[in-house]
Amino acid sequence: MIERVTAVVADIDGTINVKGSKPLPHTLAAMEALHERGILFGTASGRPLDQRSLDKAHEWGLSFEFDLAIGMNGGDLWDKDHEGIEHIMLLSKDYIGEILEFMWPLDCNVIVYENAYDHVLVKRLDQHLKDSVIRNKSNWEFSTPEEMAKKDTGKIECQ
Repeated sequence: MIERVTAVVADIDGTINVKGSKPLPHTLAAMEALHERGILFGTASGRPLDQRSLDKAHEWGLSFEFDLAIGMNGGDLWDKDHEGIEHIMLLSKDYIGEILEFMWPLDCNVIVYENAYDHVLVKRLDQHLKDSVIRNKSNWEFSTPEEMAKKDTGKIECQ
């Protein structure tokens, strides 16, 4: 049995809120109640962490800032007591090249987040990506497998 809860980390985008929208009032009230009890609160997502993610507390009208955040399915870590976002377990450039060599001929879009949503490399611009660009205010560019594999990254998305 749990004796004392010290932190709660909740998934966003379909769990505590509908993708791209604010959580419901009772969800926001629950977050406020946790914070008032001294319980740390943060979010988790498969999305890359950047200031857009960290500003969600303000955007949602919460009276506090998040204490921690997890992004890229555990590959991006942030907490309010440290500077910057820590990127862990990145895919190496060589491995990215191998993955892209396999994926490129397939009829799917390939997406690499080079700098969260500020620099997104894509194979093509489809409707899903157009919606994402609007929702996340992304900067994107068409790219080649060679360009996508120039830097280590936390995730390759295929849609």
